[in-house]
Amino acid sequence: MRASHLILLLSLFATSRVVAQDPHFSQFFASPLTLNPANTGNFDGNFRAASNFRNQWPSINNAYRTYTISLDAPILENKLPTYDRLGIGIVAISDRSGNGLLSENDVAISMAYKKSLDADGYSSISAGLQASYINYRFNPTLAYFEDQLTVAGFVLPSSELLLGRNLSKSFVDFHAGLIYTLSTTNDNLFYIGSSYYHSFSPAMQFNDQDNNLSPRVNIHGGGYWPVGYNATLHASFQYQQQQAQSEMLLGAVYSYYLQPNPRQYVELYFGSWLRLGDAIIPYFGVDFNRLMLGISYDVNITQKSESQYFRSGEISLTYKFKQFSNGKPIKCPIY
Repeated sequence: MRASHLILLLSLFATSRVVAQDPHFSQFFASPLTLNPANTGNFDGNFRAASNFRNQWPSINNAYRTYTISLDAPILENKLPTYDRLGIGIVAISDRSGNGLLSENDVAISMAYKKSLDADGYSSISAGLQASYINYRFNPTLAYFEDQLTVAGFVLPSSELLLGRNLSKSFVDFHAGLIYTLSTTNDNLFYIGSSYYHSFSPAMQFNDQDNNLSPRVNIHGGGYWPVGYNATLHASFQYQQQQAQSEMLLGAVYSYYLQPNPRQYVELYFGSWLRLGDAIIPYFGVDFNRLMLGISYDVNITQKSESQYFRSGEISLTYKFKQFSNGKPIKCPIY
């Protein structure tokens, strides 16, 4: 058996022992509706579309591939108090493990309300709810079991009991989140948020063993402020925990406006994030007329001999349409 295939099998086995873990992004800030339901409609514009792709450990038989696409927008803007906002959105997630051996497909609907806490909109609190339909599917045609193995390879038929069961599991799940924002001037903003996923720990096993989707707690925050002529510093962090697994990311990017006028807007982003004890994540982004492209690559910093396998790349694409029908732009995190 190739070393890469062995590592994949061990990784999938370890995942099954700690109960199912959610897909995640190094560019967590570029996937607002999977980061926190309170982000729904919480942006400086009237419509937002976001898409993300993560290829994790591609040298190990395409171990994990994750895709998302989301759409969200504020509604009833002319009927709400100044600087308040009601947002609705939808997000779809597709996660494939083991080159399709195990797949997860989710569709979620979000709603959030942003309440301004002062007359100028400099501080606010947002609360969001999300309901999702989740399907897990196991593809036995891509699986090899121990009783199939001979000196000639995996050639025998398998008597694995799993093959005689329903290999698809669907359920409805619920998530919630809060975000608090604070500005001291027109040019800066600071925020802190928390979200809670899988509120009722739904069962998702394919056999008789207890295997529930554990709740995931997510805490994130950051801010931005000017650091020079046409330049801004953006910093953020994310901590999340799901059962025994946890991770902490923190980092910052420097952005520079090449063309800061509304008709030809170009801003470049350079920076890096750090996943503590795991990887450095260099990042490059470009915002061209409100179309934002982000590229990152996880560089493993452990000393394990197999670290060559544990590298990941991500691409994010976000478009925000900006037209304020009631003339009241809001202060919000920039993702």
